Amino acid sequence: MENQSTDAQNCEGEPGADLQASAQDLPLPANAATFTGDLTYFDPALGACGITSTAEENVVALSHIVFDAAQTGSNPNTNPLCGLKIRAARWDERVGARRSVDLTVVDRCKLSHHQDCISSRKTLTSISGTGCQPTDLDTTTSVFDKLAPRERGRVDITWAWLSPTPPTS
Repeated sequence: MENQSTDAQNCEGEPGADLQASAQDLPLPANAATFTGDLTYFDPALGACGITSTAEENVVALSHIVFDAAQTGSNPNTNPLCGLKIRAARWDERVGARRSVDLTVVDRCKLSHHQDCISSRKTLTSISGTGCQPTDLDTTTSVFDKLAPRERGRVDITWAWLSPTPPTS
């Protein structure tokens, strides 16, 4: 079984190959833009933020590129993005209207090692392929069902940060 590290992985002998992008290009909370990406779904459990979630909750996993860019220290449970809120929206053909759902960040979504290595050599504007790109969201089946037919599996989504700073306890 291949060792899957959460740190930058070596790609074809290039130590520490990593995505070359500045934080201002990433969809971080300080960036007030509306982002467009793909929406996918997963079966949640214990996430990178240390929170156990269920398929009925309005939670989201962000791209590992974004999650890791915000990380301070080595404990992902203390990532400043954990607990922040975003609003995801899209046109739902089934009802002929735009629908939106507010989501809480609880996890990070990772590309396969092969796709990671490919992506690490491209700019944010040229990344393609499957998995969690910087502006993609991975959410629960109940959220996906609110926004699109599940059998589609991957649909377009727009989203924006609702909370620019972590919630207080």
